[in-house]
Amino acid sequence: MTSEFIQARVEVDTLILNAQEVATLVSMTSAESDAEPQRARTAAHCRQMIITCGGATRLVITASGILNIAPPQVTPVDTVGAGDAFAGAFAVASASGVPLEEAIAFADAAGTPATQKIGAQPSIPKRDAIFSLIPVRSCVCSSTHRSNFTAKVLPKTAN
Repeated sequence: MTSEFIQARVEVDTLILNAQEVATLVSMTSAESDAEPQRARTAAHCRQMIITCGGATRLVITASGILNIAPPQVTPVDTVGAGDAFAGAFAVASASGVPLEEAIAFADAAGTPATQKIGAQPSIPKRDAIFSLIPVRSCVCSSTHRSNFTAKVLPKTAN
């Protein structure tokens, strides 16, 4: 989190941060942001904030409420790149119009396996691996929606 970003106070749709980054961004202690998550979201100038905590439950704060979402439980080998995989997959799902909770499920399906190999690039899962990990209850997992989602946002490249 750069001081330039903090000073700019730009309005954004979604911020994905860890607890330490939240405290830095909004000039609140972790205890204060835990006690008043909506105040932290407002101070961060974002529509929604996802606070990641490694393998612990994430806090998703939107104007309409707060969600606690537990990530899949795994024993990590190397966490380098997992947050980037999560954020990238969330951006793809969100940009395709997938609802928030399903976008997080898709992001989890990218971020979780990224902890199972050493190194950032080798650990980033491919699209089919991500889809294989999405919970069946998720709309993203339905064959029709998956086809639309895949065709719209994740077209296969000709290789």
